[in-house]
Amino acid sequence: MADPALAPSNTSGRFVGLVLLSIGVLWLALTGLCTAVAFITLAGQGDLSAVMLILVFAAPSAILGGAIYFVGRLLRPKQ
Repeated sequence: MADPALAPSNTSGRFVGLVLLSIGVLWLALTGLCTAVAFITLAGQGDLSAVMLILVFAAPSAILGGAIYFVGRLLRPKQ
């Protein structure tokens, strides 16, 4: 017989956690990639006056992606 201590306790919660983890990681990666491209473009033009404008959009997006990742991590505890 299967040992109940080794059986996953909540498989649907773990699946939702995996989905949220994936969305959070993709969100953070795309936010970082977009921010890096914007910085490189501004540096190539020699105009760094719009750096704060980039950060105004990038910081909340990164915070939201991190929050989604964190919620997904809470739903997938270590076994």
